Amino acid sequence: MRSIEVRSLVKRYRSVTALDGVSLEVAPGEIYGLVGHNGAGKTTLMRILTGLIAPTSGTAAVRGTVGSLIESPAFYPSMSGLVNLQVLCDYWGLPQIEAGRALEVVGLSGRDQKRAFRQYSLGMKQRLGVAAALLGQPPIVVLDEPTNGLDPQSVVDMRRVLRDLRAAGCAVLLSSHLLAEVEQVADRVGVLAKGRLVAEGTVGDLRARGGAVVEVGVNDVDAAVAVARRLKLVAEPGERALRVRLGRVPAHELNAALVAAGVEVALLRPVTESLEDAFLDIMTDGGKAA
Repeated sequence: MRSIEVRSLVKRYRSVTALDGVSLEVAPGEIYGLVGHNGAGKTTLMRILTGLIAPTSGTAAVRGTVGSLIESPAFYPSMSGLVNLQVLCDYWGLPQIEAGRALEVVGLSGRDQKRAFRQYSLGMKQRLGVAAALLGQPPIVVLDEPTNGLDPQSVVDMRRVLRDLRAAGCAVLLSSHLLAEVEQVADRVGVLAKGRLVAEGTVGDLRARGGAVVEVGVNDVDAAVAVARRLKLVAEPGERALRVRLGRVPAHELNAALVAAGVEVALLRPVTESLEDAFLDIMTDGGKAA
């Protein structure tokens, strides 16, 4: 059973199509990362899933209570973080002990939870927003840019929170512009471009879309690039080396072509791409659907 099932989801605002036939699933115990440029449709999708807006067509089924952080969290500025969460507990019919538990999970304990919200830093405000999303220990958690404004240590702490949610069986859907963070926590990743889901899979799946990448150390970079392009390969030149995306060309064939052209090859080794590299490759390809 899937906790989140989205089928052919469309959202139009007059002449603008924010979502164009998006389909995806998130299972219990899974972290699904949404990535894409600003305006790609990530927040629109999350707002539909949490009932804030209605789709134009398609379906968005959510099986269970949803805790969410969508865009900037809003709290009473004169109240402490603890009291703000206690107010939410009262409103939602939850025991007030949930407020302290949620604050402990996100690292806002001691005097931080008693400080007025107006005195919170951007990172503290963001952590309080995540704490609000975790009140009542919901089985589905939707987080829009949960690491926004966090310092490096808090980012590490947020990774722990997300992994703990997965271990507890939660279905977690998150968006982030920090692709390195998504890479470290997400089981699967979806790439949105202009409202369309143009790629989806594990980080390894997305890395492999364009074929293996090798770094080639040579004595003549310009000549090596020319050889790679004759083989119809994408080459990124550096000072004494180049990166080549092999596609369907074996590494030994590239090496032989370079040597035949009089290029001295001092190094040829595989390169492990990051999610950021894979994302840029997908966008360079024009966001063609997988």
